[in-house]
Amino acid sequence: MSDGGAVARHYTHGSLLEAIRLGVEKLGKTPETVTIDDPAPIDEFHIGGRRASDDFLSQLPLNDGTHVLDMGCGLGGGSRFAASRFGCRVSGVDLTPEFVKT
Repeated sequence: MSDGGAVARHYTHGSLLEAIRLGVEKLGKTPETVTIDDPAPIDEFHIGGRRASDDFLSQLPLNDGTHVLDMGCGLGGGSRFAASRFGCRVSGVDLTPEFVKT
């Protein structure tokens, strides 16, 4: 079994929230105007990105009565997409405390 602490250390940025704020500013957006699609290229950094999320989730019977568990949710991009696109409730779990806090 792998060491969850080693995984968390590997992915910890140290100033992730500030980096996201700067990225939002570079887009010419504010926290109030940024959309769910704006950070998708870096927010869903799994293989296939947003398209893979949509292709996979579209095959499931998700709706406003569904509760989904996102294991390894990272920053929550896939979770937010699922909730936005399908109206389902999503709970995310991740090994990296900085991701969860952010």
